[in-house]
Amino acid sequence: MVDLVHSIGKKIRELRLNQRMTQEKLAEYLDVSIQQLHKYEAGKNRIAIEKLVKLANKFSVDLNYFADDIICGEDKNAYGLVLTGEEEDVIKIYRNIQPEKLRETWLTIGIELSKCAIVDRERSIQ
Repeated sequence: MVDLVHSIGKKIRELRLNQRMTQEKLAEYLDVSIQQLHKYEAGKNRIAIEKLVKLANKFSVDLNYFADDIICGEDKNAYGLVLTGEEEDVIKIYRNIQPEKLRETWLTIGIELSKCAIVDRERSIQ
């Protein structure tokens, strides 16, 4: 079983780096010292739920994102699905798209491409 404090810290760091944000900027946003943020990321200190909610909002992730490893095991997400590395990349890319309107457009394109793939598969079966 994964240690929750370490798992959360790892995810905080991952989100910060994916956004190319410095520890200084994120520490300022959370109203903590850089040293405290480092301890969160290293899994040495527990983070208050209020700050975790603030992070979830900042990075546009569900609060469950931080506990996925504990809820479902390391290889599964909150929905119990085992994802390939490529599928995880798609999710990370989607979460990083700003503003929300662009994310919605990207999702619409993905849905339409998926429909085309289904039609192509059905044609090849016939």
